[in-house]
Amino acid sequence: MKHIFTLVFLYFSIAVFGQFNHSPNPVVINAPVDSVITKYKINIEVERDTNYVVYWELKKDSTTWNENWATQVCDLNLCYLPNVDRNPKSFPNYMGQGNYDFYVYFIPNGVAGQTHMELVLYGDDEYSQELYTIEIDVNASTTSTKEISKNLISVYPNPASDYFSIANGNNVSKIKIYNMFGAEVKSFYHYNNAQHLVGDLKPGMYILRMLDNKNNTIKTVKFNKIHSGA
Repeated sequence: MKHIFTLVFLYFSIAVFGQFNHSPNPVVINAPVDSVITKYKINIEVERDTNYVVYWELKKDSTTWNENWATQVCDLNLCYLPNVDRNPKSFPNYMGQGNYDFYVYFIPNGVAGQTHMELVLYGDDEYSQELYTIEIDVNASTTSTKEISKNLISVYPNPASDYFSIANGNNVSKIKIYNMFGAEVKSFYHYNNAQHLVGDLKPGMYILRMLDNKNNTIKTVKFNKIHSGA
C-alpha cells in the first residue's frame, strides 16, 4: 500500500509540474553592486484549465547567501517587505489558466558575489505540496547595468526556419536584418514576447541589428535562416 501511495503521489507531482511554465527561462538576475535595487519580472503560465490556490516560498542557498544582501517579492496580491520569504497564509494567490507576473527584487548593498535561489509554489498553506519550482541564479557584480543588459539579450531559435524571438529584449524597439552584402532585407517593430516571421527569407547567414527607441544600436548578432522543417 505504501508503494502504491508513493507512485500515486509521484504521478500527481509530475502531472502538476507539467501544467506550469515560466519565462524567461533560465532566470538570471544580474545586479551591479552599485545599484540600489534590481527588479526582475517572472511570467508564470498555467497551461491547463485548472484552478490553483498558490502559496510561495523564496528559498536561499545558505552556503552562498551574503547577510548584507536583501530580496523583495511581489506576488499577485502585494509587494512584501525586504527578506519576507513566504507569503502569509491569509493572502493566497489564485491562479487559473493564463499568465501571471511575479517580481523578484535583489538588493546587493554594495556587496559582490553569486548565489542561487528557488521560488517554490505550493498548493497548501503548510508549504508541503510542491506545485512548481523556479530556479534563480544571482550575479552581483561590478559590471555596468548597460553592459549586463546587452549581454543578456539573445535571439532564439537561431538557426530559425519560420520565426525568431528576443530574450531579455525589454529595451529593444526595432530590429533590422541585413544580408551579408550589407543590404537591409527586413525590419520589425519589437515588443515583449513578439515572434518575428522570417519564413520568406532565403536560407543563409544574415546580420540582425537590435535598436532602442532612439535608433541607437543595442546589439548586433549573426542570424542563420534555414529551410522550413530542417
